[in-house]
Amino acid sequence: MKNYEVTIGRSAITLSEDDLAKSNIIKMSDNHYNNISDNQSYTVEIIKVDVTYKTVDLKVNGKFISCSISDELDLMIKSMKLGTSKKGKSKNLISNMPGLVLSIDVQEGQQVAAGDALMILEAMKMENVLKASADGVIKKISCSEKDAVDKGQLLIEIE
Repeated sequence: MKNYEVTIGRSAITLSEDDLAKSNIIKMSDNHYNNISDNQSYTVEIIKVDVTYKTVDLKVNGKFISCSISDELDLMIKSMKLGTSKKGKSKNLISNMPGLVLSIDVQEGQQVAAGDALMILEAMKMENVLKASADGVIKKISCSEKDAVDKGQLLIEIE
């Protein structure tokens, strides 16, 4: 059974597929749902879904809520401390896990904005789109397509 962690602000709850199957969620129309929990009714409208960043913006009983969703892979990576640290974070793209470079979507000298796709890295049989963490210019690309890369390896230098 799969588990998911849903984070709203600083609070996180863990839900299993069984929890979701037992919920009283009723689809009213496209993007509009009704949920009854603890004898209270909630009207939910899905405003925006960002599959890449695994975030959902909702309107629940008229109040806007942003959620992030972590699946089992995200939780495993987090427990193994393979994610990047926010402390002293540079603009450079550094591999957070070993993998195979499938494609490089930028060139040296190219201007990029935070969130722009830089490359695709295959790791653990999954394709991961690696994105720019901040605005900048591609100074140097330190790998090529079909290269095997290690955790912690500098992939793209951004200034």
